[in-house]
Amino acid sequence: NPSANASLVADCELLLLAKDELRGTASLNWSVSTAVGDWEGVTVSSGRVTGLSFTGEFAAGRDTRLKGRIPARLAGLDGLTTLFLRGHRFSGGVPAELGRLTGLTSLTLRNNGLAGAVPAELAGLTRLTTLNLSENDLTGEVPSGLTGLTSLVTLDLSHNDLTGGIPSGLTGLTSLAVLDLSHNDLTGGIPSGLKSLTSLRTLNLSDNDLTGALPVGLIGLAASGRSLDLRRNQLTGCIPYTLRGRASTINPQRVLIGGSLRSVRLSICIAAPRSLAATAGDGSVALRWNAPEDHRSGVSIRYRYRQSTDGGTSWTDWALAATTTAATNVTRTVTGLANGLTYTFEVRAERITASEPSNRAAATPTFPAPRSLSATAGDRSIALAWTDPGDAAVTGYEVSTDAGTSWTAVAGSGAATTAHTVVGLVNGRTYAVRLRAVRGGVRGAAAAANATPRLPAPSGLAAAPDNAARAVALTWNAATGGVLAYEYRMKRGAASWSPDWTRVPGSGAGTIAHTIRAGLTLGGAYTVELRAVQGAQGAVKGRAASATASLTPGAPAGLTVLGGDTRLTLSWARTDDSVTGYEASTNGGATWTPIAGANAATTSHTLTGLVNGRTYTAALRARSLTGTGVAATVEGTPTQCRNGTVVPSPATNTGLVADCTTLLGLM
Repeated sequence: NPSANASLVADCELLLLAKDELRGTASLNWSVSTAVGDWEGVTVSSGRVTGLSFTGEFAAGRDTRLKGRIPARLAGLDGLTTLFLRGHRFSGGVPAELGRLTGLTSLTLRNNGLAGAVPAELAGLTRLTTLNLSENDLTGEVPSGLTGLTSLVTLDLSHNDLTGGIPSGLTGLTSLAVLDLSHNDLTGGIPSGLKSLTSLRTLNLSDNDLTGALPVGLIGLAASGRSLDLRRNQLTGCIPYTLRGRASTINPQRVLIGGSLRSVRLSICIAAPRSLAATAGDGSVALRWNAPEDHRSGVSIRYRYRQSTDGGTSWTDWALAATTTAATNVTRTVTGLANGLTYTFEVRAERITASEPSNRAAATPTFPAPRSLSATAGDRSIALAWTDPGDAAVTGYEVSTDAGTSWTAVAGSGAATTAHTVVGLVNGRTYAVRLRAVRGGVRGAAAAANATPRLPAPSGLAAAPDNAARAVALTWNAATGGVLAYEYRMKRGAASWSPDWTRVPGSGAGTIAHTIRAGLTLGGAYTVELRAVQGAQGAVKGRAASATASLTPGAPAGLTVLGGDTRLTLSWARTDDSVTGYEASTNGGATWTPIAGANAATTSHTLTGLVNGRTYTAALRARSLTGTGVAATVEGTPTQCRNGTVVPSPATNTGLVADCTTLLGLM
């Protein structure tokens, strides 16, 4: 309803006229056919246009940057509170007419190519909390009238060509939190009254031509946690020890604020960094050093490094290495270096002024050593294996068996090679193997492994127990050659090898069997190892093969039986301590039953639940950890006397009948 929104209609008409004055507005949807609430970049509130916000972009062939002069008629938008224009390509300067927009609280005209002076008329924008005219080509001085904008929270005039001094009246902007006048051509000193701005959180005056003493009180603000950047000026002065505080800004001798303050001249120099060391990497060198001797805990130091490829005759410019409070193990990795070329480095410390260079350290970058190198010794050979580095630039590999003194190319090797066997070696000699990759004419770092070639273990080793002879018979396959003799060793269970190694009597290359007769224990589990030896007096030992044999217990000795009423009682002689129990049978060994609680000391057992008068073949065998032994057998018949009568048959038990008669006569 135009009649009810006359002010908004006027605002819209003004904007349409402003659009006509600009170029690059084709993408704007401002038109009488579109509701003003939908106009791009336009904010409407309470029937007025209160905000304009446009950011220009030029990317992927799309250009949304506005061109021409900022229309002065925008000053007619007297309901405007926010004007934000950034990234456009305006001509001319900041319209002085904008000073009539007394309702503005935020004015940002950043990075628009604006030229000329900052209009003094902007001093009339007393409600402004943000004034940002940065990244333009503005000239002249900072208008003193801006000091009357007491509501300002952010004042950013950085990255222009402003000259003259910093207005002292800025110290009256008590609400100011951000003041950025960096990257201009301002001269003179820093107003000491800035220290009274208790709301100030960021002060950037870097990259100007400011001179004079560094305001001590201002450094005190930095010590309380605010951001203070005074780099690249011509300031002088000294920081009192009492103002030491935050490590990133203050220490007893220097100030380090936001970066290098090489233009701030102080009287005491920081000591040089200590113990510089350099470690080569692939196209890189890792530097490590310790803080200067006069370093104080918590104090931040900026470090720079330089490098030389001719041993220190000529040097590159100093480059930033690190900024840290660390006292030891400060590091910097320098990249983009040429493999195979030796670099010499120096490091210096800076706390406003720079120290003398540190000690020199040199390293030669190279690509990494082959990963996961393994070396498996064989017969006069060593088999090498490593992980594929996935480096197509590798043109081959080289191997050394003397710790890198001499090298041999691995024939036919390339980027995909991951294994190689070194042959023609001497058994028994330990070789310090090294392996490195080659990229064209540049050799990489070497991986290391040690191995000692030896004769292979005898194949087909078998150990057969001989319980009767208490011996173990060994057999194995014939050797392929180079064997002088054989040695063996044996142990029972978990015991130690005793004796350790014993020469097989009369053995040689053709020996394929040997019986060990050493009074072995029945019931013992034995492990036997066998190896071939060669060289003078068998000094070169081959790998060992292993086999096991178990001697089971012998038959229980002296087994006897005594018959009773439905039972048979077995008795036998005690055996050796390898016995862990016994098993008994009443059917000649067809089935067995363990004797509960039996052990090596058990010498008797009663079989119960039998039938009187039936003859049983009782069997007994010992058990050990190696298994069950040979069985002993004996026959017996359970019997019973009842009322003077032998049960079941007096005719077949005459002896028992006589015994029963005698017993009855005694009653």
